[in-house]
Amino acid sequence: MKEKDYEQQLLEWRFHQIQYRKKYRDTPAGFQNEQEELAAKKAWREDVKKFRKERIRKLQSLYQPEKLPFTGRVQELIQIEHKLQENQRTAIVYGIGGIGKTSIVKEYLRIHQNDYDGILYVTFSKSVKNSVCNDTMLNISDLKYNPEKYGNLTKYYKVKMQALQELMMKGTYLLVLDDCNTEFDQNMDDLIGLPGDIIITTRINPAVWGCSGIEVGPFQNREEWNELLSLYINRPLTEHEKTEFWRYIREVNGHTLAVTLKLCNRGNEFDDEKVGEELLKKFLLRKREKEILMYLSIMPAEGIPRALFELLAQLKDGELRRLQKFLLIQLEKASVDGEEYISLHPLIAETVKREIPADAIKCRSLLKGFEKYLNGENPEKKDLWETSYENNRKLEGCIFAVINAFPEPVPWMATTFDSLATYLWVQGYFEEAEEYSLRIYKAVEDYYGENHQLTGRMAVRTGAIYYNRMKREQADEWYWKGLEILKKCRPANQEYLVYLMESFAIAARTERHNGAYQRAMENIDEALACFYKFKRQMEEKKQKLTYSHCLKLPYYMISKAGILLEMGCLAEAEQMYLKAMNSFDAVSTDEFRKNTFRNLYVEILMRKNAYEEAEKIVTLNLKYAFLYRGESYKDTLMCMEKLADIYRYLNKENEALELYQKILIHLRREYPHQETWIEQVCLKVNC
Repeated sequence: MKEKDYEQQLLEWRFHQIQYRKKYRDTPAGFQNEQEELAAKKAWREDVKKFRKERIRKLQSLYQPEKLPFTGRVQELIQIEHKLQENQRTAIVYGIGGIGKTSIVKEYLRIHQNDYDGILYVTFSKSVKNSVCNDTMLNISDLKYNPEKYGNLTKYYKVKMQALQELMMKGTYLLVLDDCNTEFDQNMDDLIGLPGDIIITTRINPAVWGCSGIEVGPFQNREEWNELLSLYINRPLTEHEKTEFWRYIREVNGHTLAVTLKLCNRGNEFDDEKVGEELLKKFLLRKREKEILMYLSIMPAEGIPRALFELLAQLKDGELRRLQKFLLIQLEKASVDGEEYISLHPLIAETVKREIPADAIKCRSLLKGFEKYLNGENPEKKDLWETSYENNRKLEGCIFAVINAFPEPVPWMATTFDSLATYLWVQGYFEEAEEYSLRIYKAVEDYYGENHQLTGRMAVRTGAIYYNRMKREQADEWYWKGLEILKKCRPANQEYLVYLMESFAIAARTERHNGAYQRAMENIDEALACFYKFKRQMEEKKQKLTYSHCLKLPYYMISKAGILLEMGCLAEAEQMYLKAMNSFDAVSTDEFRKNTFRNLYVEILMRKNAYEEAEKIVTLNLKYAFLYRGESYKDTLMCMEKLADIYRYLNKENEALELYQKILIHLRREYPHQETWIEQVCLKVNC
């Protein structure tokens, strides 16, 4: 018999609890009236319904084929159909890059889309494991990679493959793995063994995998070439044009993509070089167009949302027009969100990487675009913290692609690369963030030396990763190291005071947690003094404080209010809280950020035994934590725990136990490594 999980046990426990409360109405723990009983039953039914719904996984990233320019290839289409009708139900389409493999497969999908309950389309990235675990390309409801939950990608791969097996058995599905150019992959048999039709495109002869495939070569007769010609030229050719057309076909050995690009740019002469190099050389590309291709060459294989790319690269109207006209870029709607994505053909991407290699200097504008976007300079005017976890996830593929393109960060762009590392730990990728942040710190220390403000800054930023990973000992080590460097070094520019004030504020928080309240107060006063000094300097230079600068004052005030509370100065703490809220309201209307301030006020109310009012505020905090971070995020669970604690103070024992149990479900499911936290909640349940 399959063992029941913790959530099932909780639902059964709540059902029996309702029965007992109904049976013993005359006791304090029993239902006091019929309305209370009905409300409890309704809540239980809704949670059962939700539980069942969450257990029904669905494939969400189904591919919707579109009508694309296509001609010929009748034999190849028939061969794919015959292959899929054989017992192995797998068709491997192979040939040189740009010969037309993907176009053939997409035409097959368009013709046969009604034969399937769904089509899954995955662009190969590094390995079968990485490709399957790409939640953007292969999206299954209620299944997302979480490093804290799964520990590593291997475990998540096994879970996802199992889910894929079960879902594909419930219908007729076709999965495409496009551009799979690897001689060996230990998980290839897993993919081919899925219960559905499989099509793989590759530039490698599948004989190296021990199987046969469908080879795609040039068009075999003039009729097919003439049909291709008619797709792009709607007038009769002159005799000279015909001669040049056939000459070029022979010159490139019938390379389909090269000929297609030639047809789209008929006025230019071509160098007699390799096809891949010609794809760039034959076009008279402008400097900006080459830059755009270079940017796109480091993006993920599936591409990047066009609107996002235009913003990050600061594109002007029409800058993509010629690239689109020459077929150097691909524009296609995503199957998940319907948004238009921009990408490069793999052959073109490889050529661009070789002919226009990306480096931090040439990509500075794009990298700065990412930094600004993550810091709130975007259409929504929201930074990482003000954006929901799910919306942040849309950037995941692009962020990892950029980090892979620049594995060794350059020191003079440390703050830019740090914004990428920050994204990683905000989204829960702590190991990756730690590794990248340490590289940034080493690059800065090697370049600027041990006693430079940027070295101190990067030490503090590295500490932030350990702090949010709940590794306080390592965090404190880096925090104190950063503060000591900043206190000793000479200011290099006006950002010095910003780095110093942040470091003092963190020191104040650390001392408060350690119970050293007087030292905590001294540090927060230093942070406030640095802020006001920085503000005066900016006013003297007639420069405006940025949004992030302005936010620092209310946060330092609320930190001071917390220290005052710990020192027993209740009235002064409440007064400072009100000042902090007024300061925040003058800068931002973001409700999720207000949770930090309201949390402190809850502590004040609890010291005053005003638990009913505290309950209302924590309920509001829980609402915004759920809205911005989701049900399972740590911020949400902390709010739930605080609310459960208040319920206990209000003698709402049933409500408290129910919340503690829900917290345990999420902790055990999403954060199994947080053993101390789980133990702490278990003690509350059992006390």
